[in-house]
Amino acid sequence: MKELRKARDMLIISTSEKSSQAVAKLISPTLCPSASFAGSGSTARRLISVRSFDLVLINAPLSDEFGHELAMDLARQTTAGILLLVKNDVYDEVSDLVREDGVITISKPISGTFFHQAVQMGIAASAKFAAQERKIAELKQKLDDSRRISLAKCLLVQYKGITEAEAHRLIEKQAMDTRMSRRDVAEEWIRLYE
Repeated sequence: MKELRKARDMLIISTSEKSSQAVAKLISPTLCPSASFAGSGSTARRLISVRSFDLVLINAPLSDEFGHELAMDLARQTTAGILLLVKNDVYDEVSDLVREDGVITISKPISGTFFHQAVQMGIAASAKFAAQERKIAELKQKLDDSRRISLAKCLLVQYKGITEAEAHRLIEKQAMDTRMSRRDVAEEWIRLYE
């Protein structure tokens, strides 16, 4: 069975330093060995603009905002698992607002066992988002490679007077002969003719 990936970095956003420390103590150091702290939404935004986190925990309300908009922004812009702690009396309303963005909402007060499970869900979500980001990057690279190879074929057809099939074979053969990628061979032809 594959072991759950450990979060490397966690950000705890809470107006109260006492609450931040209490939350940090609830999280197993084996899951999140490194924790950073921010006392407001604006401080958190600045920190996240220069550093990435695997898990972000927001203890709402914050001093400069409630925290749900910050949670939604981070869920849209990062691959971090986002946990939003809110008072029980606003749980349903806030949960409805943030659910579609993938934010995990937790009502306070919270038990240690349930909190540990929620942290694990956040880490699992982060791992899933990161895997999807890698897959998207791979697909974008393949699409870009395909476009560049197609451009090289068009240039070969235009300037060498060969068919598209012949241009394809020429790029394939040259890639095998030179042990270069088809993209690199295509780039050489593009530089030659553009």
